[in-house]
Amino acid sequence: MAENEPSRHGWRAWAAAGAGVTAFVFFVIWVRPARPAVSIPTAVAWRGVFQDQLKLRGELKARRSIILSAPMRAGQLQIVSLVPDGTSVQRGEVVAQFDSSQLKDQLAEDDSTLATAEAEIRQSEAQGRLTEEQDTTALKTAEYNLASAKLDASKQAILSKIDGEEALVKVVDAKLALGQAREKLKMDRASSAAAVVDQKQKRDEAAFNVRQDEDALAKMSLHAPLAGAVTILSRWTPNGRQTFRPGDQAWSGAAIAELPDLSTLYFDARADELDRSQLKAGQPALLQAGAAPGQDFPGQVHQISTLASVDFSAPWPFPRDFEVEVDFAGKVRAKLRPGMSASALITVKTVANAVLIPRQAVFQENGRTVAYVEQGGKFERRAVEIGERGERVLVVTRGLEPGERVALKDPTAGGG
Repeated sequence: MAENEPSRHGWRAWAAAGAGVTAFVFFVIWVRPARPAVSIPTAVAWRGVFQDQLKLRGELKARRSIILSAPMRAGQLQIVSLVPDGTSVQRGEVVAQFDSSQLKDQLAEDDSTLATAEAEIRQSEAQGRLTEEQDTTALKTAEYNLASAKLDASKQAILSKIDGEEALVKVVDAKLALGQAREKLKMDRASSAAAVVDQKQKRDEAAFNVRQDEDALAKMSLHAPLAGAVTILSRWTPNGRQTFRPGDQAWSGAAIAELPDLSTLYFDARADELDRSQLKAGQPALLQAGAAPGQDFPGQVHQISTLASVDFSAPWPFPRDFEVEVDFAGKVRAKLRPGMSASALITVKTVANAVLIPRQAVFQENGRTVAYVEQGGKFERRAVEIGERGERVLVVTRGLEPGERVALKDPTAGGG
């Protein structure tokens, strides 16, 4: 037994040493405190309101806009002046001016035609009055002659047979002349009236042409019906589609410029099916536009299309997604206009009274989620449970309390 004692003590020594090494390794891997906190960025868990936000990219549009067009019935037009694209104008300001020389010549010609027609009407009316006076005089003469013939015929008893018969013939002739005078008066009146009606029709047609010329002439200057930023429209040319410029020819009724009503400005984007499931009308949003960097404009979701549509502006294969409209919450004073690129940060979910930490404060180790909590200048690994996940922050449902400081970088990783 004595000979075996040293061996037994040696085995116990080696066993103790092995247990110590195992404990040390375990300590290093699982229990070992991390590097001093001073070399690790940290953040404090806090209690607050969690907002899960969805970011969409799109462009600004206007629900209402007014098209400024070249005047009708003006023939081929030439643009004399045109404000540059994007110019901000006030109501009543001139946006475009056309060469009006040809239209002025046409107006002068139509004015002359109108004056001639009115002169012809006056002449016909005067001639009609003169003819009627003559016919009336002739009628009264015929009436007098008939009365005189009847008077002579009444003396037939004291006249010779031949004179009596002549007196009766004169009565017949007088009656015939009276009828002819009456018929002539009637016909001349109708003829004069018809001539005046015909000439008045010509006068009315000439007056209509003059009014059209005057209206077209007034429209040779396109005025802004409301304040806003002008968008110059384009047309097809042999060199492709180009916007109108001073000196260009334009046809009657051509759409030259568009003036959107900026009070109807809204954000338009497209969302895939997954994002669509998170959206609903009334959700708050923050809008940002490339033309106003650093500015956030409050808004809310106005509507989401119920049916998906093909987005032909996307690369092939064309996706089917949903249209999302977001309204500005108040009057926009920044220089925003339709066509500008923009983005919307939409709050799709809110959790009140939540424990929050930055996203970079949790790590995946051996299939579980952990955070490193600072304790006395060192870090302790702690399992945590995460609820909602946002773009920047996470909701901790178990494992952390508000006020505890956590590492934003894995303190056990090399190079820390």
